[in-house]
Amino acid sequence: MSPRMLHPLRLCHSYLNEKPVSAAIVVRVLFLLWSILQDECFEVPYTDIDYFVVSDASRYIAKGISPFGRTTYRYSPFVAIFLLGNYHAFIGKISFITGDIITGWLVQRTLDSLGCPEKVRFVSTVVWMLNPYTITMSTRGSFESITSALLVGVLHSVLEDQVVIAAILYGIVTHLRIYPIIFSIPFAFFFFGENKKKNVFGVQYSTWWCGNRRDSRCLYSLISHGSGTKKKPRRYGSFSFAVYSASLFVLLAFANYSVYGFDFLEEAFLYHLHRRDIRHNFSPSFHGEYISPTSTSLGTNWINEIPVTQSHAGLVVQMLVLVPQFATAMLVGMKFAKNLSFALYAQTVAFVALNRVCTAQYFVWYICLLPIVLPGWTGLCSGSHGMSNCAQKAKKMQTRGDEKRRRVRLGPGSNNLCRWQVVHVMCLCSAYQLEFHGKAVFGQVWITGILFSFVHASLMAKCVKYEQNSLAHA
Repeated sequence: MSPRMLHPLRLCHSYLNEKPVSAAIVVRVLFLLWSILQDECFEVPYTDIDYFVVSDASRYIAKGISPFGRTTYRYSPFVAIFLLGNYHAFIGKISFITGDIITGWLVQRTLDSLGCPEKVRFVSTVVWMLNPYTITMSTRGSFESITSALLVGVLHSVLEDQVVIAAILYGIVTHLRIYPIIFSIPFAFFFFGENKKKNVFGVQYSTWWCGNRRDSRCLYSLISHGSGTKKKPRRYGSFSFAVYSASLFVLLAFANYSVYGFDFLEEAFLYHLHRRDIRHNFSPSFHGEYISPTSTSLGTNWINEIPVTQSHAGLVVQMLVLVPQFATAMLVGMKFAKNLSFALYAQTVAFVALNRVCTAQYFVWYICLLPIVLPGWTGLCSGSHGMSNCAQKAKKMQTRGDEKRRRVRLGPGSNNLCRWQVVHVMCLCSAYQLEFHGKAVFGQVWITGILFSFVHASLMAKCVKYEQNSLAHA
């Protein structure tokens, strides 16, 4: 076997032998076994209802039937195809657990591209691999672990200047989950950038403005092409990224449309523009949907979210509700595009916080990016390959002023995390009483949804504050 083929295998072997990765695999296997027991013996099932929906849709495809014949299937047919071999409930979950492990590996590789020390990569890997939330979501059967792997893969490929690979992954993930389309804004601004003269030969700023930025501005080439070798301008990369990703997205959509017709467009894409959910929903807008005159047409089924026939005025109102959400995501993407990883993270937090429907799986959308932006807030990484800046910074931190700055930059950590977790538990308790016991606690669910929105807004404000503070001290 050639050395070129052996290198990825060695990297994979060394990664799997690391303690947090081994521990993460063991923990997920234990959770997987527990899921079988809880599904059989407890009132509240462990496995996510969407897992059964997708599994049913995959069986429909195996029989030559449209997956959209399964009520509430709202994904691309490729998601159902992914689970065609799911002959037992835990087989598909093993695929999602594998997606979790791959995401952790990509987090490590991305931090390595950003020049972070080994200890930083270790801590960030733990943040993902041993995160109770991500463990629970993948073992419950959530497809978001695959989405996370693809999304982090896009970011890593962009940082490694692998434009074609990044475009292919971006086209796939956008087709599977339409929300990543908002990332096209920061990607476009990142490729063009403000420093066009410096970037014309491919020299790129780190997407992470941290450490001692005054000396080097975190300036380094993300890929070594050898001395004297000219690199293509970043504008060319932007054009290639846009063409390849858009072409693949259209190609996949056309392939599905040619087989399933308008049902595919409605269920996979258009449905999410007018989706209504008056039950398991962390968004405060659910109560307005519940008391609206059209809510009765949803029936008494708490899981099936059947679209309703709406007036033109109601449709216009629903479209207007999307304006603040997309406007905020676009502004954040343009403002922080130079810090690409933070821009994607902040965009996702804003998008989830302002979404008309907010369920538990949506939180994984930004949790997968947290390990990459976290070191920039805590000052653990210099953003350059040389670690001398870290040592110099450690000495400067002895002064009172820098110590105060360090306390500020410990960022959106403990306080916001505690508030997020407390309100999340409150939402789950209210949802449990509503969905499983049929108690009329709509007011309680609404209040907890409002609190959760405030927590998200606070998290977003803190993130922006710390990022701006970091840039001010650069």
